[in-house]
Amino acid sequence: MNKKRIKNYASLIVNKGINVQKGKCYFIDTPCEQYEFASLVAKMLYQKGAKYVEILYHDTNVYRASMKYGKKKDLLDFPSYQIAMQKEFQDKHYGRIVLKSPNPEENKGLKLEKITSIQQVKSKTFSPFRKTYMENETEWCIACVPNKLWAKKVFPHLTTKKAYEALWDAILKASGVNEDNDPLKTMDEHDHFIKSRADFLNSHEFVSFHYTSKNGTDFTVGVVDNYLFEGGSSKNKDGFSFHANIPSEEIFSMPHNQKAEGVLYATKPLLVNGFLIQNFGFRFHEGKVIEVLAQKEEDKKALEQLIQTDENACRLGEIALVPYSSPINQTGLLFYNTLFDENASCHFALGQSYKTNMKNSESLSEDELFALGGNYSSIHVDFMVGDNTTKIVGTTKDGKEFVIMVNGEFTF
Repeated sequence: MNKKRIKNYASLIVNKGINVQKGKCYFIDTPCEQYEFASLVAKMLYQKGAKYVEILYHDTNVYRASMKYGKKKDLLDFPSYQIAMQKEFQDKHYGRIVLKSPNPEENKGLKLEKITSIQQVKSKTFSPFRKTYMENETEWCIACVPNKLWAKKVFPHLTTKKAYEALWDAILKASGVNEDNDPLKTMDEHDHFIKSRADFLNSHEFVSFHYTSKNGTDFTVGVVDNYLFEGGSSKNKDGFSFHANIPSEEIFSMPHNQKAEGVLYATKPLLVNGFLIQNFGFRFHEGKVIEVLAQKEEDKKALEQLIQTDENACRLGEIALVPYSSPINQTGLLFYNTLFDENASCHFALGQSYKTNMKNSESLSEDELFALGGNYSSIHVDFMVGDNTTKIVGTTKDGKEFVIMVNGEFTF
């Protein structure tokens, strides 16, 4: 793989993703096998004037061992230093970089119930710290780095070496890092394009969107008053821009927590706590999931446990629009990773809302936000619902209808 492209990718994460600021502290969350790329990112952060960079390594093999042999009651007792460390990051506004390098089958052969129980408690325990980033109090960026197991899952017909190189190439292309371009300039141009679509939706007073697809989806979702569609770059509380996701093709906003009706089928598989779930959907009434639809009983059970994480995990927290012709979808690849697959398809998220998707919501408490239609939860799980038959019709406050999408493509 071209080392210059990989270096340019690291530069994109540092200069546009996290938008490093002189004198600020950062931490990088990464699998230990990605130490070389994480070190490159850390070096660039220091070169740009970072005050301090902490790298948090984790090991998939150690995780599997803990889930297979560790006692559940012991694993539910999280070490106090982990909580103290996250509070330190929160209090001192550390910028956060997450380098994902997933193994889609990391939980294969492990007990679903044990893993789900531990993940539920972990989500609740660390939820206050996660909200620091979800509410853009400080900047954050999630990007992916390939590994050989993941590569073979995406490219099973290739040798391990060629699959690894092909996945690197796919990640770099999707992120706008090509052989002969300036990735920083490319991201700025793409950012402007995405924001123009968000501006269109924000210029109308939509109250609901009706989704239909040939797969059986027939679903209407309301949005909150004073909604804001966002896309591309965001701003932290100090006004510095950053890109939370690399790549990003979505424009997203806040659905109303009481206004979701009908059946919504997923169009791509979903990883839930390391388990791959396919061919599923949800039936909604008055904003809540009232029925999980799945072909396999074990998949249904996993999704039912997910929406029972807390009382609002069964409600929607995000509505996101992505054209079927998005560059990621046009690769024809299933990445088995939400960061990429959600940017190939319209999607929703169960759980926590983003405060930034409602005007003047910064000072609202969780209960105040909920009363206005937003959602709070210890989870935020995206699932994909768009395909080349998706039609979306928006209705405004004065009853006018606008066709937003036809055959999975924007009409504006």
